[in-house]
Formats: sequence, C-alpha cells, structure tokens
Amino acid sequence: MFPGFRSEIECKPGEIILRDQIDIIATYFQGPDKRTSITASTSNVIFFAFAVTGIDRSDMKLALQTAVDLLRPAAGGADYLIYAPS
Repeated sequence: MFPGFRSEIECKPGEIILRDQIDIIATYFQGPDKRTSITASTSNVIFFAFAVTGIDRSDMKLALQTAVDLLRPAAGGADYLIYAPS
C-alpha cells in the first residue's frame, strides 16, 4: 500500500509499479502517489508514458512534447529532455 491522492492505494497482485529508493511512486492502473506530486517548490519533474504494441513511437513522443509544452511555462522555460528508448 502507498498514499495516493485521495486515499491509500493497495497494489493488485502482478500490477505494474514504479518505485524510487523510498517507496512506490505510481502504479500503471491506479496512478501516482501523493509524496511525489508537483508543488510550488518542485525543481525536477519526470513524465512517464506507457504504450501498448501498435502505438507509434512518434505518437508517444508527440504526447510527451505536448505535456512539456503545457507545463514548461510554469517552470520558467526550464530545460528538458525527452527520452524514448526503443
């Protein structure tokens, strides 16, 4: 279990999770944790994008670029890198 935005989230058996050195930061189906949410004091952000077979890589990159374009002004035009492994 980990603290989500609305309540404690209980991971399902076999569920895909992302974690850092401290705890779970997100699950594939249930979303992100509260601990790593973006706040006024946030200095670094990472976006995760998941796709299934058949989704074109260029579509994924476009989706990530759209997220960056929407949020970058709030970050004062900070530098960014889109990493999309094959």
